[in-house]
Amino acid sequence: MVTNAAPAPALLVSIPASNYVEKARWALQLAGIPFEEEKHVPVLAYRSTMPKGGRTVPLLKTGTLVLKDSADILEYCAQTMPSLYPNEEAKRLELLFDNHFGSHLRRVAWLFFPIIKFLIVKGNSVYEARVHNSWERLIKVAKEQEAKLGDGPVGSHFLAGPTFSAADITFCSHMALVIHPPELKYLSNYFSDEHIPADFRERIDALRQSKIGQFVYWCYKNRRPDVMTTMPRKTA
Repeated sequence: MVTNAAPAPALLVSIPASNYVEKARWALQLAGIPFEEEKHVPVLAYRSTMPKGGRTVPLLKTGTLVLKDSADILEYCAQTMPSLYPNEEAKRLELLFDNHFGSHLRRVAWLFFPIIKFLIVKGNSVYEARVHNSWERLIKVAKEQEAKLGDGPVGSHFLAGPTFSAADITFCSHMALVIHPPELKYLSNYFSDEHIPADFRERIDALRQSKIGQFVYWCYKNRRPDVMTTMPRKTA
């Protein structure tokens, strides 16, 4: 008897709390593409990515295809869900957020991670200066995007136009590192508000309460599939 077996799910190699992994995870789930997530701690992820031809996460392997970058993974998802890129602006903003925003969010977010804060941040005046510079960049980009939202508590438009797109996924995934949407359970194992330095607490609260912060929360609540629906896989 001949049966048509379902294709094996794709494999997403990840560091669970990574903002770039979250971007890929969100798009895969939104597009309804089955995948297993192979989770690693930051210093060990290379043991899985390098044998597959990559270096960093996220890395997606599906059949013989290996995608080594979150932008490539979203392009792959768009083959199933073309609405991710309704216009050229969606792609332009995605790359802007990835290349000139995401790393600044990550640098600020390290302040919330006790081990990294102890090893890298505390007493390091050069790093502390970079964190403050990254915060200024973060706020500048956030205000630029907030101006696009229109009226209402969370705005009436998305970042690249009237529909939800890759631009929104990318921006929200990066912003999640510092405003911690409750729907994103992966962050709860890594970051805690109690570890936010005193001189940043009011800033983080203000960002959360701003229109752009509320927009991110709204997108997580209304446009983000359940973050815990992926199939488990052994963690290194």
